[in-house]
Amino acid sequence: MLIDYVSFRRDNRMDGWDYLPMNGLRLRTQEELLHVLGSLQSAGLRMANLTFYGTHASHDSFARRRGDFDHLMLMAQVIAEVGLARSETILLRTSTLPELPELIHVLDTIPGLEQRVASLCDYLGRAADLEEERLELQDLKSLPAALRDSINPDRYRTEVSWIQSIVAGDVPAKTRLLYVVAVRDDNVDYLEREDCEFILRHLWQREQERRASAPSLINLAREYGDPVSQRLFAFRDLERKWLGTYYRRHKPDFLREWLDPSAPRIRLE
Repeated sequence: MLIDYVSFRRDNRMDGWDYLPMNGLRLRTQEELLHVLGSLQSAGLRMANLTFYGTHASHDSFARRRGDFDHLMLMAQVIAEVGLARSETILLRTSTLPELPELIHVLDTIPGLEQRVASLCDYLGRAADLEEERLELQDLKSLPAALRDSINPDRYRTEVSWIQSIVAGDVPAKTRLLYVVAVRDDNVDYLEREDCEFILRHLWQREQERRASAPSLINLAREYGDPVSQRLFAFRDLERKWLGTYYRRHKPDFLREWLDPSAPRIRLE
């Protein structure tokens, strides 16, 4: 299945086809991982990404899978053994900040690291209920230097900073239109039955409904923004948070699909 996915992306010349996130892979033995990752490399995969949510118990709790942290560590070693490059994403939460030095130390002992970035939670799914875990500007001081330097200050800014920019008319340009369609048990029959053009047209019409029903960005900022908040957001996540608040109060029928990461949607970035 994974080999088919990589091959499809390669054959259709899709951006980043030789890069693959590996979280959520079924728990496997070292021998099984050697086979899977070796086969992926033979199919053209160049880099595998692993995302860490903390160490051991903290990671497993967030991933909702016992043994997930140890499995990722085993996978990191096998990735190096088969000769793939490794990319790491470290998800930053206030509760796991004390664990980061140990996590970095352990990961640094494994060869093959090509890229490591720090990331904050996207405002989607159950992460939308974890705002108390979102870092504030002052929390950056406690990060290991390597992680702190990997945070893009143009991407992650305080809420008050974003509000000031929005009110001044200085917001990031959106240059990409992405259609996101997750295949699930409850929609696979529909996706197989309808043609692609019909599905995308329906998504676009639904997106137009949402846009027409929502206030302007500047009004969202004024109504729902926190003018003193030092919490760090990517622009799209802050916009998603404000729209989620608006939908919760005025358009509850839009709320579930707006915050559900698996719901079909159109994303402007």
